[in-house]
Amino acid sequence: MLQIPVTIIPHPIVREADGLAMSSRNARLTPDERMQAPEIYKALSGIRENYSWFIPDGVKQLVSGPLSENPAFRVEYVAIVDTQTLQPFADWMDAEHAVVCVAVYLGAVRLIDNIVLY
Repeated sequence: MLQIPVTIIPHPIVREADGLAMSSRNARLTPDERMQAPEIYKALSGIRENYSWFIPDGVKQLVSGPLSENPAFRVEYVAIVDTQTLQPFADWMDAEHAVVCVAVYLGAVRLIDNIVLY
């Protein structure tokens, strides 16, 4: 480990009216892809209420499953990490604060998003 001092300063994600995280990459989406892109946020926000019923790996499947069913999406990763360390964990008790992070290709565009669980 490099031991470089880093401070993470969280900031709310700015979103389009349909939930898509605002990004300059969105301009590279075709009109059809742009219409499908909010499915990423829908998959993330859908687990916020019920995440504790599942182990973290189960939540990853709940997020990636619906996206993987759409051939337009190619899920690069879904990770559940501690918001302070950005390290993954296997049990909800292992982190005081958790965030689900995703990277998804929609066509040739790599879109990233996240949602804080607790």
